[in-house]
Amino acid sequence: MIARESRHARAARPGAGAGSRGFVLRPAAEDVEPHLEVLWRREMAMNSYRVAWLPCTLDGRHVEALAFMMRREASTYTGKLADPMVRHVLGYATGRYGTTLDYVSRTVAALRECGMPDRQLEALLYRCCRDANSSQEWV
Repeated sequence: MIARESRHARAARPGAGAGSRGFVLRPAAEDVEPHLEVLWRREMAMNSYRVAWLPCTLDGRHVEALAFMMRREASTYTGKLADPMVRHVLGYATGRYGTTLDYVSRTVAALRECGMPDRQLEALLYRCCRDANSSQEWV
């Protein structure tokens, strides 16, 4: 999310009636356009996301943050995959930014470093790497 502030935030998910913990980034005014261009190019290349300004609570204040939310009707949305398929994807899939295994491993590490571990993603990665006898270090 890009917001008008930078720290940990709680964002409401449209239509869900719940929220999720995360963080928002606030680039300096002169950096907003270049950051947004890079973000837009990366996230919107496959038209997989819906973009919206979401209300967030940040240090007790209400702010808005630009969020990219997966469109479940998009052809790139897989839904829940069985471990054998995840194992195959982690073992073989590569995109313009590297392998899927590297991406997921870096995501797990970055979320931990930010104090927001995703236990389900960690468990999936562990199971699929362990089962594949992977030598990949994923922290």
